[in-house]
Amino acid sequence: MRKTLFLSDSEPVVVEKLRRLGYDTLVCRPNNDITDSVSTHADCALFSPDNKTYFCEQGNYSNIVNYFTKGEGQLINGDITIIPINGIKSPYPDDVRLNCKCFGKNIICNTNYISKEIADFAHFNTCDLIHCNQGYSACSTVKLSDNAAITDDSSVYNTLSSIGIDCIKVSKGSVKLKGFDYGFIGGCCGLTEKNKIVFTGSIDKHADAELIKSFLSKHRVEYINLTDGELIDIGGIIPLYSI
Repeated sequence: MRKTLFLSDSEPVVVEKLRRLGYDTLVCRPNNDITDSVSTHADCALFSPDNKTYFCEQGNYSNIVNYFTKGEGQLINGDITIIPINGIKSPYPDDVRLNCKCFGKNIICNTNYISKEIADFAHFNTCDLIHCNQGYSACSTVKLSDNAAITDDSSVYNTLSSIGIDCIKVSKGSVKLKGFDYGFIGGCCGLTEKNKIVFTGSIDKHADAELIKSFLSKHRVEYINLTDGELIDIGGIIPLYSI
């Protein structure tokens, strides 16, 4: 089965390269209520804790529904649940209602700001909401598996380490984001297969490239540089099928 990846089209060369690698892509529709440079960021528009449940920013709801129904109004897989989330807007913290990262039954997020729907899901599915001071938890985190991650944020690093996740912290500044001093490490990449991650630019452009590559090797994750240029924060790359 071909994987479909949900992502921004702010860097067309990234989308085209993924298609050449054999992936289908679904472009995140802009949310005009948040800052322009992140209006199409997938990690602000979609969160899936189990690859069956999708919490989706309202403006992308029909986008995601049409994908899973192939435009025919009936879900391909009856186990899929798609939940629209309202009120995602700038400024912070209203833009981080979906900004979570899931490690097994642990959902990492700023529990003060996530949507009530995610909190209810956690309660009814015996998931643990793990509080992190960093509201942009998803943006700041590269998940390699349920047991391994990379982050550029001290709060995320401390939170993940406290629950036994093998994690490294890298420096900020090597990931670019228009309109900001820098972007987030989680926004410049995405796990597209169980042991494969793609980067929007070249990992060698990161100040901690060797540390990152060594950690990927430790966890047997292959990496692909989609371009030879700088790493660009596009809001991450989210698979829509289980990996």
